[in-house]
Amino acid sequence: MSNTPRNTSSDPPETDSDQEVQATPSVHPSVYDDLFRKSWFVLWGMVAPVGFLFAAGGYGGIDMWQSGQFGVYCILLYEFAAMIWVYPLIAFSTAGLAYQTFRDREQPVPLWVSIAVLTGAFLWLELYVVWCGGVGYEMEGPATWVFTTLFTCPLVGVIGIQPLIALGVIAKGSQATEDANALKWYTVVLVLSGIGMLVGFFVVLFACAFCAAPLALVTYLYASKEILKSLGARWRVSISTLLLVFTWLSANFAAWRLAVLAAIESYNRLPTEPPSGCFIVTASAHGHRTLVGSQDMGHAFPVTRQLQRLKAAEILLATTLPGTHRGLRKVYDCVGPPLARMICNRWLADLSYLMLKPLEWAMLGLLRVARVPSNTITAVYRSSHCK
Repeated sequence: MSNTPRNTSSDPPETDSDQEVQATPSVHPSVYDDLFRKSWFVLWGMVAPVGFLFAAGGYGGIDMWQSGQFGVYCILLYEFAAMIWVYPLIAFSTAGLAYQTFRDREQPVPLWVSIAVLTGAFLWLELYVVWCGGVGYEMEGPATWVFTTLFTCPLVGVIGIQPLIALGVIAKGSQATEDANALKWYTVVLVLSGIGMLVGFFVVLFACAFCAAPLALVTYLYASKEILKSLGARWRVSISTLLLVFTWLSANFAAWRLAVLAAIESYNRLPTEPPSGCFIVTASAHGHRTLVGSQDMGHAFPVTRQLQRLKAAEILLATTLPGTHRGLRKVYDCVGPPLARMICNRWLADLSYLMLKPLEWAMLGLLRVARVPSNTITAVYRSSHCK
């Protein structure tokens, strides 16, 4: 009788190819949850809020005036001159969130991290309210911020972090390999992809500005929930805790008081009359005088030859084709103010002026065909406002 062992299993023997398949590194399902959390915290709790505040700080509108509306004050509160007092608190909360994102959650939470994350939750609740006021003013009603908060933000938030999660999965897979060259190339790809995403984010900054404030609030609320859950029974109300709360409330109140005073100063510098209806062209007139040739004619805005010609063409269209003019004017009144508010410095005004040149020349040709005298064109804005 032979003593050779027999294979009593019904499974076929493993081959070299099967062993290679089993050796292929895989990412455990729980890794995705960890990457989702970290990617969300990094993008929507640290990167996006900084970009949003940077964009909002220079957003101040050319066409705003002293209307007394709450939304005007909200927009001015986001300007650099006002937010400079709140930035230190935001930086403190961002540092705490960064620590909370990558810390070992088996260890106790440092006190400063708890204070920083809870500070961020309160700050972004306040900033969210201000954001709602500004968006409600810009879009003439609360429908935009309500729709953005409830429907757009969840979609943008989840889709926006998927590239970061994919890169994290690649990194986890590279750590499981023993090939040093593969790990080196994984690192190169990660660095280049990270730089590309950061550059791309700032390029599309204005597109995602509508979602940054609500998503930052959600991020800090979730991080605060983690902090409070980790404290659990260890949470004790003591004299030192009460003193810290009082100190935080005082710092928060002082920062917002100074921010509101700065916003009021900016409000007092706004025109006392409603802006002209020639939004983009009027904004272009704020460029360098040597290029745009602007003149001061006693209005709340400078006047250029381009503005005179385009306004004269509009008057001609309103006179000859009133129905067409009303339709075009309605569209322009919707898209003009947001575009004009993006022209927030002289260089952008110069660029806008040059981009409007082909339209100006076309309208000048139309005025010549209609035999409108040159002195009639140059008389525009000399005796009346743009209405």
